[in-house]
Amino acid sequence: MTYRIYKDNPFSVSRSVEYEKAAADFLPHVLKLPLDPPVRRRLESRYAVALNTRAVHELAEGKVLNAWASHWKCLRHGGWRFLPFTRRLLWAERR
Repeated sequence: MTYRIYKDNPFSVSRSVEYEKAAADFLPHVLKLPLDPPVRRRLESRYAVALNTRAVHELAEGKVLNAWASHWKCLRHGGWRFLPFTRRLLWAERR
């Protein structure tokens, strides 16, 4: 059996904004499956990261309300390490 390694580059699909945003849509469906506790914890952590990534992109696009929604969802799912992002959202509303 042979395989080919495709190295990631700046033009890869996995580097696109759409790909990064899709993780926040996809992971809730995976979390509904029966998973072992260590796998579930890892996926929940990745889900919080995906929600924060979505909030960052939405803020960059000027969609402040959507960014707030994604950020709050991130915090509710254990993404407390992203709490300082709240300050960026507050400053964005003042502009």
